[in-house]
Amino acid sequence: MAVVAGNAATLHAFLPLLLIAFVEVARVVLPEMTERGDGAFLMAIGYPAARPVAGRSGPTAVMAAARNRVHTLNGEVADAGVYAGTSPSAP
Repeated sequence: MAVVAGNAATLHAFLPLLLIAFVEVARVVLPEMTERGDGAFLMAIGYPAARPVAGRSGPTAVMAAARNRVHTLNGEVADAGVYAGTSPSAP
């Protein structure tokens, strides 16, 4: 039987760096961008966020959540002339 690496404690440890920081930065910079009707919010993410890698279920789950949030955010700010996207790093 395979051992599952990810658990709640593992996920919790990665939340501040890989998800909460992004949410807070977006909260600070997006109002000005939407007000002027121009801007781009680009988040560099690890490759496993888009293509899961065995043995990295802790950070990968949190990176995937951040990736999903960016894509959702893009739909919310696109009409205001702002782009939100990701730039995955190579494996």
